[in-house]
Amino acid sequence: MPIVQRFFRQSLPDNGIEVREPQPLISFLDHRVVVVLGGPGIGKTTELKQAAEQEAESIVSTVGQFLADPIGLYRKKTLYLDALDEHRAELHGGASIIDAVRGRLKSLGCPKVRLSCRSEEWQQGSDVKSLIDVTNGEPLFVLEMQALTWEDIRAISAEEIEDVEAFLDGARARQLHEFLGNPETLKLYLKVYKNGSG
Repeated sequence: MPIVQRFFRQSLPDNGIEVREPQPLISFLDHRVVVVLGGPGIGKTTELKQAAEQEAESIVSTVGQFLADPIGLYRKKTLYLDALDEHRAELHGGASIIDAVRGRLKSLGCPKVRLSCRSEEWQQGSDVKSLIDVTNGEPLFVLEMQALTWEDIRAISAEEIEDVEAFLDGARARQLHEFLGNPETLKLYLKVYKNGSG
């Protein structure tokens, strides 16, 4: 699958500007705490890994691994913590997962951190309140990952099949086109189409 530039819409901080143009994740890397939200399969993990390559002294980890590993592995690093949602039901020493993450970040001196979570699992009020504690007075940035654009869908499809327009027309006819903005779903539909079930 070709790499396409993905975009993120800022939902926090809400600075009164009604329409914010979506920006690439790298546009937000100067900020201390950035939360990346999106649906399953939308590409959060891939984007975190790519953004981590742009920051010196960064480390990519799942939230569960971050909480289990020796804390020394994360000192003086920019942290890319993936999959908060996968650990949502867990308790660590009686604390919720977000409180456990906050406690560990405080122990590390409140480093720069990028945290991903499924949109449906993000608890806007309590999660924001917990993470504000580790921003050192800076704003907390919450970003919503945007779906693939039609140009992205065409570019990705062209790498896999020759008759892109027939594929897209078939998706529209079956009212599946709305699902193609998710890379995982697009990959699945392309596989079915290539196998002759399109």
